[in-house]
Amino acid sequence: MRLIYLTLFASCAFLNPSYAQQNLIPNPDFEEYYGCGYEIQFDLLQDILPGWSARVATADYVNEDCDNLFHPPYNGKGYITANTILTDIPDDSGGQRREYPQVALIDSIYENRNYYLEYYVRQKNEFDAAVSHLGVYFSNEIVLDAVNPQTFDMYPILVEPQLEIDTVVHARGFWKKLSFCYTPDQNYSAAVFGVFRPIEEVVTDYAVWRNYSYDAFYLVEVPDTLSLVITPERDTICAGECLTLSSSHSRVPGSFSWDLPGSNLGSSTDSVVTVCYDTPGVYPIGLSAEHCHGTYSRNWPEAIVVLPNPTINTATQNFQILSGDELPLEICDNSLDWTIDWSPHPGLSCLDCPSPVFTGTSSAELIATISIDGFCPDTCSYNIEVLDLAVADFKVARPTICQGECFRLTNDSRNFSGSIQFGTPGNLETLPSDTENFEFCPNDPGSYELIFIVNGNLNADTLTLTDLVVESFPTPLIAPQNYSANVGELLTLPAGFNARQYHWQVLSGELDLNCTTCSTIRVDPLLSGSIQLTASNGACSDSLLYNIEVARQDAQFYLPTAFSPNFDGVNDEFRAYGNFFTITELEIYDRYGGLMYQESGPTASWDGRAGGRKVVAGVYVYILRYTNIYGEDLMKSGAVTLVP
Repeated sequence: MRLIYLTLFASCAFLNPSYAQQNLIPNPDFEEYYGCGYEIQFDLLQDILPGWSARVATADYVNEDCDNLFHPPYNGKGYITANTILTDIPDDSGGQRREYPQVALIDSIYENRNYYLEYYVRQKNEFDAAVSHLGVYFSNEIVLDAVNPQTFDMYPILVEPQLEIDTVVHARGFWKKLSFCYTPDQNYSAAVFGVFRPIEEVVTDYAVWRNYSYDAFYLVEVPDTLSLVITPERDTICAGECLTLSSSHSRVPGSFSWDLPGSNLGSSTDSVVTVCYDTPGVYPIGLSAEHCHGTYSRNWPEAIVVLPNPTINTATQNFQILSGDELPLEICDNSLDWTIDWSPHPGLSCLDCPSPVFTGTSSAELIATISIDGFCPDTCSYNIEVLDLAVADFKVARPTICQGECFRLTNDSRNFSGSIQFGTPGNLETLPSDTENFEFCPNDPGSYELIFIVNGNLNADTLTLTDLVVESFPTPLIAPQNYSANVGELLTLPAGFNARQYHWQVLSGELDLNCTTCSTIRVDPLLSGSIQLTASNGACSDSLLYNIEVARQDAQFYLPTAFSPNFDGVNDEFRAYGNFFTITELEIYDRYGGLMYQESGPTASWDGRAGGRKVVAGVYVYILRYTNIYGEDLMKSGAVTLVP
């Protein structure tokens, strides 16, 4: 079967590759092998590019990483080249060298089915050179070159190709697309590319070396029924989105007519069209195509489903709550029964409902995604700031003070802002928020109640301090403070204050008190001194000093002039009797001055013995040493008669 349809033009890359058919040519862009570790013209093409080989001579593989890059590939990074030399080679090939790239198809092409083939060619030569009868020969086998590809057994393949171009192809310096529509009369599994006509049938311009490059092969079946191809691969979109539409025939050159109600275009004559839909609904699509294989048309009544988008009035909502409080939330669009998905958070009462309740002890950023079963999602954001409660905490240094003093207060409040209110009920004043220590100074005695109020962002807290007491000082009374008395003469001292508690204390002298906590006391004086009275009303006290002058009191002695140590229980010892003195030592001498007896201590006495034996009756001399009540050391002497 000969040429059915042909287009030739300079081309840009095809913009949309979304078609329903499989390309039957493997490695069509020569990308699988990518390297330069081979010798151009001497390595077998089948050892370099999977699926490809060369007949008669080895076609060359070139990629743009190699130094031998002759010109850029049409697409990708690689291409192959093949020589077509029709004259000027003096060998037994008749002056010809023709290289034929060939490929094993991924799947056979089948009898009486429609196919479309296209590929790109380009001449390498720097001067204008062209040739006719570039063609494609389909067969059922790949015939490889000889083992040694350097031999020049390069006789042409002279066959009747199924596809062929009769005209001269000029492709110097740019790529040309060759395209064919083809309906085979039998099954084929391989394709060979090149010039298959005898030299005398080939039309040439400048019969010289021609090096053709090949790239971007595309061979697909053209089905009898149009099928719709949507890119991205879905028929449900959101309002405002766009889709690219093509068909199973879009790659075949021809005329196309799209019916696109509801879209931004309405209709189009492009083979591939991008359309947008702004209004929700279900829309049909119609397509008519006419090309080399015939005329085709089809309608898809519910081709595109356009869903509404959520209407988000406020994308982000901000809230403040107190720690532990509950916050009811609402999704930002309640117009439809949306599918709802809240970002997981332990403080949410549910994750798929429109109105969850948030309870939290720390701030959170929540996102609610609303969609129609996952389509057309949009999000609502919720910034929730969880604030701690404002706590009024004030401490008083001393809850009881004296009249004229001040209560000293410390502010330990937390989580508050703004000024502080404090004072007595009905009489509050304002303090700055940074107040730490301050005073409250009432004038009158009594019990007081203080109120403190601090304000947080969302709450106010009040603290009341009760039982703050201001005590009065004792009331002074007219009372004498200086007294004179003899030893042993009782004095009565009245309190110099009117108070609730009294405390008497001897500061100096020897003064005996009958009571230390009475309002009036009696004093038995011995030595001059002072007494301090401390009077108090609770924590408030005052004091008064009493001075007592005691007249001098000499020691009072009684010393016997005689004694009889006969142990009859009467006047058996010689000792000193009396008041206001303390014996320190007693010495007894005979009339000759001999020491008969000596004893120290306040109980010293003589029983008429010396050295454990009774002494003779007679007159003896005593020396009594003593200390008076004033601490003075004195001596008294005299005679005593020992009576038998």
